[in-house]
Amino acid sequence: MKQMIKTIFILSIILLYGGLQAQSESDYNYKIKAIFLYNFSKYIYWLDADTSKNFKIGVFGDSKIIAPLREIAAKKTVYKRKIQIERYTSLEDSIDCHILFISASEKEQIKPLLQKIKNKPILTVSEVPGFTDEGGAVNFIMKDGEVKLEINPRALRRAGLFASAQLLRLAILTEGHE
Repeated sequence: MKQMIKTIFILSIILLYGGLQAQSESDYNYKIKAIFLYNFSKYIYWLDADTSKNFKIGVFGDSKIIAPLREIAAKKTVYKRKIQIERYTSLEDSIDCHILFISASEKEQIKPLLQKIKNKPILTVSEVPGFTDEGGAVNFIMKDGEVKLEINPRALRRAGLFASAQLLRLAILTEGHE
């Protein structure tokens, strides 16, 4: 089953980008991360989701993930809902999204940001080492030259979200802070 999920993600990459052109490793990794964010919508369940609205993916801070997310949003939908990409730049912003990617540039803002959105049905995702230990839900890590996932099930439950068993088997599970 784990291999099947991996195959689905790889096929998604090929379908979304028509193959992999020459590009920097960093750009490639952000495309992979963007595809993961999109695919989370298939493996994470929002119980209180308003299906009449667009599916929003937010990015807090500056990140190379924004461009590939916009490419995906132009081509795909989530359960027939348009994907909307929002960019947030400060803690003063009203954060209203389904998935929030917190860029590495905002490492110092993680604790106050997680406190601000605590108990909201937002899937928090980052690439900062220790993110799931701080109470974030999903963290991208590099292991053996590949993008891998760490998932904090407590953070998912606190946000009222549920991950499929397939996604949990694909990830490294952490306990983080409650």
